[in-house]
Amino acid sequence: MGFGEYPVDYNPKVHGPFDPARFYGKPDTPFGQVKLGEVGSWLGRRSVSGLPGAMSRAFWRWQHKYVLPKKTGFAPFGQLMVGCMIFFYAINYGKTGKVLRSPQEPQVPLVNVELLLVSLQVLSVEAHCYHHRWTP
Repeated sequence: MGFGEYPVDYNPKVHGPFDPARFYGKPDTPFGQVKLGEVGSWLGRRSVSGLPGAMSRAFWRWQHKYVLPKKTGFAPFGQLMVGCMIFFYAINYGKTGKVLRSPQEPQVPLVNVELLLVSLQVLSVEAHCYHHRWTP
């Protein structure tokens, strides 16, 4: 199958309108139903040449569910942002990982514990005063 062609197993009389998110080949046993002794033969039926088609179907399923509805929400944009953040973190990990784990810099805690305890005490006093309707 080349670009712009239908899959070999697609028959418009049987399947109706073409859906790029559907697999038109012979269905195989789902991985969850494969017995432990059959895993080798199940993996043998897989090929790397089917990976682009699987990725294309996954992309179209995502498009149909999140992007193409008339009233889409924030989900596709949020998923795209998180995906970009993970991707750029992964490609820059070698550069940032060394900086974060540098032994020359002192270990600074992310939270100042003393400040946190003082703020919790202030909040508890304010809540107590509000509950009993008096000022400290």
